[in-house]
Amino acid sequence: MITPPLFWLLMLLSGWSTPERWNPGGGSPFFPQGMGVNIHFTGDTPGYLDDLNLLSRAFGLIRMDLNWEDAEVEEGVFDFSRWDKLVDEAKRRGVLTILILDYGHPLYTADHSVRGSEERAAFVRFATEAARHFKGRVAGWEIWNEPNLARFWRPQEGVLTEYTLLAQDGADAIRTEDPEASLLGPAVYPSEDLGFLKGIAGEGFLEVPDILTFHPYRDRGPESVMGLVSQLETFLEEEGFPQMPLAMGEMGYSILRWDGERISPTHQAALMARTYLVGAMMEMPFVIWYDWRNDGINPDAREENFGTVRNDLTPKPAYRAAKALRSLLGGYEIVDLLDGAPEVWALVFSNGTTTRLVVWSSTSQKTRWMPPFPPSAAWDLFGKPLPPVPPFTVSGEPFFLEMPPGWHP
Repeated sequence: MITPPLFWLLMLLSGWSTPERWNPGGGSPFFPQGMGVNIHFTGDTPGYLDDLNLLSRAFGLIRMDLNWEDAEVEEGVFDFSRWDKLVDEAKRRGVLTILILDYGHPLYTADHSVRGSEERAAFVRFATEAARHFKGRVAGWEIWNEPNLARFWRPQEGVLTEYTLLAQDGADAIRTEDPEASLLGPAVYPSEDLGFLKGIAGEGFLEVPDILTFHPYRDRGPESVMGLVSQLETFLEEEGFPQMPLAMGEMGYSILRWDGERISPTHQAALMARTYLVGAMMEMPFVIWYDWRNDGINPDAREENFGTVRNDLTPKPAYRAAKALRSLLGGYEIVDLLDGAPEVWALVFSNGTTTRLVVWSSTSQKTRWMPPFPPSAAWDLFGKPLPPVPPFTVSGEPFFLEMPPGWHP
């Protein structure tokens, strides 16, 4: 694993920059506008305003499907009303929206994919209507979700060519109708599937997105994503796109691991906070946490326990941690990474007048740590005040320090 100081140096040398097209917050820092969540509701979902009211107190961005089959109610007739309410009510609460144009339509497609020129032309008409309808109201458009998986694009035969053609034609239509919005993709999982990425790159896909999105789900801590990012950077440089930004378009941890081991809700909260911090450190324009809300009530079902709130909207520790990130880092930008013990991360944030540190360890072992100067205030993962008295015990749960006026790294 790359040590923190070396990684920061590589990031400075890489020259990453956010494209002009993605400027949804008017140049605002990552927190809170880059803190995204995946949702599964629209303006027709009972109680959706309750979701948005709670969500908007912690997060600044949502990602949601705009299903072709649901939007085109009969041939050539579109009804976007359920997404209208969602997008507009989210915007009223300061929350931006990414919409995913996805999946087949029984009027046009034979299966859960788009194949051939006739099916593609029908999808492009859908994309055109959607982009025209929502012009200036959404931050980004994503064409399909995880097309490298048969669950979302089937059959997989010919997917490299067919998906690339769909993305190219769809992107052209969207840029014609909504030129200020960003194009995202290809939303691949597993993210290590460089074979799929190389395959669609060979078909010309990399001309499509403004931001390359990937879904790096894993049992390891989010700091391990840095190795994957290094691979993706090398891949993009070899393909002639060294400045293309990367974003975690989905990333999350259920309280049930892949191997069936259960983690505590507090540990899930710490992993979520670290995921956003890693994204901010790597200068990603956004990170989408999966999921906003538990999909069910079965504590033994892995897919039902990714949320930041329970199925009944009762906040989990993850939600409280997200609120703390927003409260303590909103409007702050990363200015440095302190050198320290191996596996200890100490990010320096500033809003121009106040400097704050966020400190955590990427291992399960606790470490005693001395800050470079005694802080004037301290808070735990959930924003609860701590005695600002060093040394501090560093663990996998990030904590926050405010440094005295005039201190600089």
